Amino acid sequence: MLEEMVQISINQRKWAQLKHKEVGEVEEEEEKRPAPYGIMLSEWLVDIPEDFQDSWFGVLCPVGRRCIVVACKGKTKAFTRRNNYLGQFASCLPGGSKSSNYYSISGNRRRGLTILDCIWSDKTQMFYVLDLICWNSHSVNNCPTDLRHFLLLSKFQETPELSETTQQNAVPFMPLPFFNVENLASTMTTTYPAFPDEIDGVLFYHKNVFYVPEVTPLCLWAHLSDIPLLLSLDVNPDLLARERAQNPKARYYLDKPIYKKNITNESASSMMPEQEIGEYDTATDEVPLG
Repeated sequence: MLEEMVQISINQRKWAQLKHKEVGEVEEEEEKRPAPYGIMLSEWLVDIPEDFQDSWFGVLCPVGRRCIVVACKGKTKAFTRRNNYLGQFASCLPGGSKSSNYYSISGNRRRGLTILDCIWSDKTQMFYVLDLICWNSHSVNNCPTDLRHFLLLSKFQETPELSETTQQNAVPFMPLPFFNVENLASTMTTTYPAFPDEIDGVLFYHKNVFYVPEVTPLCLWAHLSDIPLLLSLDVNPDLLARERAQNPKARYYLDKPIYKKNITNESASSMMPEQEIGEYDTATDEVPLG
């Protein structure tokens, strides 16, 4: 019964199965409604920041679709990083289903708002959570990365049912573990990711960056196969074997300078590597995750 009700997939045909209310189809205006917040996007890791060892986190990312998950008014909805509506389902996130609506101290029902930055995995049928933007109507986008990650882990420890597939939580969620960049060498040689998917790459976050819905130099992206060249570190061959085959155009940035320097008022798209503009505006939005 649950499988018939919710069957999420990365392609549009399966995503369409989510486009319904508990009874009936989603209204056309709901599909046109944009996400309440955008995704923080990365630049390519080209020049190593001076404080890279002491002030940055890293996270191994699985292959998947980057998306914003919004739980509000008894529904959980997903949007692509380009703000396309994907569908809705029930979840145990605050505000994510009729059964998960929170109550205030006075006993009055309130509809909590929760916003997560996620990666959808078609292989595991799971949302891997990268970042926390808002939890139960408490915005944390103006908090630094280390605090947001601490709060994310704390909230998921308080809500273990989010990791399960149930009628109230149609799709499981799992926070991706962060590591300090000062431990990057040992991570690349000994650590295996917490997911069975192919590895897409590594996102690096500055510990003090706020969550901003645009491209930021305080969030950086690199493929595993680029780590030895960029950082002179060895990478476990087993990890490299799990890295998905890269588009050759995704490696141009290593061979020639393609970043515009001293950008002040440029648009977000102009801050991306020129060879990537449009290249990753695909049906799956899979590369790059940042």
